[in-house]
Amino acid sequence: MARTVIPVPSVRFYPLVDIHKPKPWHGVREFLKEYVIIVVGVLTALAAEQGVEWLHWRHLVGQAREAVAKDQRTSMEWVGGVDRISPCMEARLDEIRVALNTAAETGRIPAELPNLANPPSYPWAMRGWDGVVSGQVLSHLSPEESGRYSAQASAEAFLRSVSKEMSDDWSVLRSLDPPGRRLNDAEEANLRATLARIYFQAARIRQNADHLGRQFLGSGPLRKDQIAAAWKHGFDTAASQPVCEARPVEPGLSIPWLLRPSGPPQQPYDPWNYR
Repeated sequence: MARTVIPVPSVRFYPLVDIHKPKPWHGVREFLKEYVIIVVGVLTALAAEQGVEWLHWRHLVGQAREAVAKDQRTSMEWVGGVDRISPCMEARLDEIRVALNTAAETGRIPAELPNLANPPSYPWAMRGWDGVVSGQVLSHLSPEESGRYSAQASAEAFLRSVSKEMSDDWSVLRSLDPPGRRLNDAEEANLRATLARIYFQAARIRQNADHLGRQFLGSGPLRKDQIAAAWKHGFDTAASQPVCEARPVEPGLSIPWLLRPSGPPQQPYDPWNYR
């Protein structure tokens, strides 16, 4: 039986990758040409990376300034509240001092006492700035700008500390209640010392709150009209506090002191006027 021969087509194999052998440089000109292409490519990549990073930090710095602006607006409302409440608190402390003097003369606490409820205490904190400090944005602010914000945060920390002390001392004054009971010499001495501290603490709060408001002026990022609006909102809101019930506003005090050429109101407190 004859064999059948099947022809097999020839197969040609082609390389998968076309490899070009490097050509040797023919002279300094070609070498410099290749060198410039490499250097320009690297510099372009680095410049693009730096540009992206600059835009990223610029966005974060903008967010930080917005957070500080929110802190300043809130704090300025508290400054307005302090300016509204301070005269009311002085009158309330004077009423408590009269009641204490009457108790010392009669040996008994008067049957009618002034309102002994704690006046409002503001938290005095720049939470947005605390976030900036804990992050890495601080190094991207100018030393002058970061220094201003840091000084404002320190002033608020001081106000927060004094407010806490005054709140604790005010709770001692509430021991005058209930009325009509006997008052011994030791309790009278303790109440007088506490009242003296509260007079002094209230004076420090108002003075330092006004100083904080002055720090906000011109320090950015809030404008003067925004600061004045925040002060007015805090001032008007504080009028509804119980400590200010049935107490008229001092003449001219409803105008933000920062808009008056004469400056802030004179401090009405005398820390030693408690006897």
